[in-house]
Amino acid sequence: QIKYKGKLMMDTSYMGVVIHDQPLLGQYAGLISAVERAENGYTHLQTEYMQNGTLGRRLAVDTRIYNDGVAFRYSIPNTGPLNNIVVEDEATEFRFAQDGPAFPLTIRDFQSDYAASYPRRNLSSVGTKELLALPLIAEQPGTGWIAIREAGLEQRYAGLYLRHNDGRSFYSTIAPHPDDDSVGVILVAPFDTPWRVFSLGADAASVLNSNLPQRLSNLETHPDTSGWPHVAWTKLQADMTGTLAGIAAKGVVVDTPVRDDQEMLTFYKTASDAAARRQLGIEFTGRRRTGTLTLRGNSLEIRK
Repeated sequence: QIKYKGKLMMDTSYMGVVIHDQPLLGQYAGLISAVERAENGYTHLQTEYMQNGTLGRRLAVDTRIYNDGVAFRYSIPNTGPLNNIVVEDEATEFRFAQDGPAFPLTIRDFQSDYAASYPRRNLSSVGTKELLALPLIAEQPGTGWIAIREAGLEQRYAGLYLRHNDGRSFYSTIAPHPDDDSVGVILVAPFDTPWRVFSLGADAASVLNSNLPQRLSNLETHPDTSGWPHVAWTKLQADMTGTLAGIAAKGVVVDTPVRDDQEMLTFYKTASDAAARRQLGIEFTGRRRTGTLTLRGNSLEIRK
């Protein structure tokens, strides 16, 4: 549950991770440890659970509690039965305390350019077959506003989406793997998922403009860009099959498919790191394409 100024915002919701050919990770889990400590600007709570009836299956949940929101992420520790993991999906429920007005963005599929409006609708009016992009902003009448978002996607996971279950209940789904839509991500333990973020506030503007996702991102690993030159984009006509020797470039524009599955996020991270090492600006411009995408080393290959 999540409360804001003493009033319930999110009701009791179930949590878990769907592992391929395994029982639901998180079902019938018993609490084995809980550590709470005060950090700079938030309270950190780390809980670890043991799956009942299994040998060494564990699931940890990291939670950070701020004055203006709450965030959590799943952490899968390194245990023998779960080192190589195929995550089919997440089983996270988001049950609002009450029905109320919201601004859901319905998209056609997992390759949306987000170029659409956020119509005002009640939570209960969202269809069960609709796919919702983040953020989902909703009012809990008489209590406040809440925005469901995500942060820390540098974990090379997959983007988070929502579907409506019934009434006040929504559940998570992640962008499927491009080669197999029954698979979400393929990982080796230990790993952490991105943060699932709840921004809280008195009005819609405060939760929409919240910088909580930025505070949760792993900024300590990012380079100091204060001394970098300002990038003013200029079209450069060049034979990209050759080289750019002798050209003083300030940045690059990468035209990629509009996707946020694991493979695409891995490419974003790889390309961004490569640009940062060279003190280059980088801009990703997305468009819908049909075909397959293959990441080969640091190169992106698209076959129509």
